[in-house]
Amino acid sequence: GATAVLWLPEWKIGLTVILGMVGLSYRQWKKWPLGKTFLVAGAWTAAGLGLPLEGTPQDLLNFPLGGALLILFAAGALLCDFKDDRQDESTGVRTAVVLWGRRTASLVAAALAVGGVVASLAAGRPGLAIAGLALAVLAAFPKVLSRPRLGPALVDGALALPALFILAGLR
Repeated sequence: GATAVLWLPEWKIGLTVILGMVGLSYRQWKKWPLGKTFLVAGAWTAAGLGLPLEGTPQDLLNFPLGGALLILFAAGALLCDFKDDRQDESTGVRTAVVLWGRRTASLVAAALAVGGVVASLAAGRPGLAIAGLALAVLAAFPKVLSRPRLGPALVDGALALPALFILAGLR
């Protein structure tokens, strides 16, 4: 628990506190069409680069990998908005899906996912590229993504694909 924090470097404790504050501001950001999408993507990118135990502060400046992660997480966050589109519309929350409709939001998410594939390959991370391809395929099925449990589970599964490669000893 709390004693585990004592052996973390100060910068990781600070990053964790900042990410926690970002999480607490989530509802405020959801009011801006792409604000939440990129806030979530940025937070997950910072966590992915900065919080592994063997990481250093310089890992946060790994722009090729960080760019790939940011784009892929943005695609995933946008795809996860499909599950709330009816509720968001009825409560006046202006997400990209509500403003643009499912078709356009799907196209934007697919474009982000394909951009993530390109960025992943440029960063030398084919496992991430496969996650991007999975997200691009999922973007073609907005009705499936609109299902409250299934949609987010599929997106999370696509984003977890690189972990299988890591576990298998691949990048």
